[in-house]
Amino acid sequence: MCYLRSRQLSPKEALTIDLTILIFQLYDVDSLLADSGDIYDTSITGGRVGVQCIPRDNKALYLDGVDDYIVLTNITRLDIYQSFSVGLWIKIDSLAGGDMPLFCTDTRTICLWLDGGFVHGSYGNNTVTSTSTINTNQWISLLYIYDESEYSMTLYVNGNSVGVTSDVTPIDLTQYTTDEDTLFYLGKDANNFYKGYVDEFVFYNVALLGTEVNDHIHLPSITKYPTYHRYGQLYYKIDQTTGTLYLKDEGLLDVPGQIHGSPIFEDSLQDYSRFNLEYPDN
Repeated sequence: MCYLRSRQLSPKEALTIDLTILIFQLYDVDSLLADSGDIYDTSITGGRVGVQCIPRDNKALYLDGVDDYIVLTNITRLDIYQSFSVGLWIKIDSLAGGDMPLFCTDTRTICLWLDGGFVHGSYGNNTVTSTSTINTNQWISLLYIYDESEYSMTLYVNGNSVGVTSDVTPIDLTQYTTDEDTLFYLGKDANNFYKGYVDEFVFYNVALLGTEVNDHIHLPSITKYPTYHRYGQLYYKIDQTTGTLYLKDEGLLDVPGQIHGSPIFEDSLQDYSRFNLEYPDN
């Protein structure tokens, strides 16, 4: 005989979550043979054994590689004191050659891009490149960090460091004055466009520490990441619908991203990949 029972939340628990927690127990008459424990794992919007996710309108944006892109904001408005961190989730279906800019100015003053599946970052005349290509047809977490205190540029794929360039001295970004050097785009630079899906883009005007990279990846919202929430200048969750003219910015700057072309908002399974990274044995 088996029972599916629920545990009612205490008043303290009810302050943080309004779900009933499910527990699966298997009995032989009165002897307990197996106990699932709490099925819901509330650190993500899902559960451990295939329970239905709690409601979340999770979307991603598909850019066609032809003329789809987003105008973000200017370097000066980002208040980059020296260090910065750029993070987003992507999914591509091909490792075909050719540059695919993710977050760039036209001249790549600061830029994060793909080329043949390799990840690249630039900062002035300095570059960093991943040691291997990313996987296709699955959601990938990318993080690009310039740390002024370490004089280093580092790329992370799914939380793992995949490329480092050292001895990179800080750049005086005020020397750049034209839009070609200072205006950031999501999905383009002067000559190229990105083809694939993007989700959950964030820009911090500080360098995340290596010990904080996993927190950045695993938490589904920077509002749940109090250490660096106050430095999250841009945060585009991309949970909107096709036909929207602007991406909503939930970061500190509150700068709507201007949508160009005809990108498509589609249902996203990016949370599933986030869960697999945090719980690889489930």
